[in-house]
Amino acid sequence: MNMRALGAFFALCCLWHQGVQAHPGHPLDDPSIFAIFDQANAVDISAGKLGVERGESDAVRQLASAIISLRSDLQARSRALVNERKIAVIDPNAPGQLGQYAENIKKLDASPKGAFDAAYLRHEINFQRTLIFAFKRSFMRAVEDPELSQLMEASLTQLEQQYKETVAVAERLGVE
Repeated sequence: MNMRALGAFFALCCLWHQGVQAHPGHPLDDPSIFAIFDQANAVDISAGKLGVERGESDAVRQLASAIISLRSDLQARSRALVNERKIAVIDPNAPGQLGQYAENIKKLDASPKGAFDAAYLRHEINFQRTLIFAFKRSFMRAVEDPELSQLMEASLTQLEQQYKETVAVAERLGVE
């Protein structure tokens, strides 16, 4: 992993920590989990759109399309549950939330021709790995709503499968 990717990964981990810890004294509760999950889906949908538009290999474009499909479905299901339950969700773009990821998407978009696929795959692997970690370490432990818990469990399974597929594409293309 190059230093730029390593720096992005650590920034991602810090932002996740900030997102999970919304602000001192604010516990990780169901509305916070909904907001963080919604924003993570939005970020990955944006990255996926870049993958479809800028991907240089069929494998990357197909992977990006699959990611868009999965994340759009997860986001729609999560939003439907929020609406059904009439849960007041915190603003995902508030300070300390995941709105800062727009900068990472800009950096990904600035990847030079010939280097986009590797940058995209590294971004996805790091993002997915961090999201899975957040699910296991924080979200699944903190969630209280039974339906949200079921959605999180199903989402985690799908995200883990998507991560395996992303790693497989990276290996096929020789991306470390």
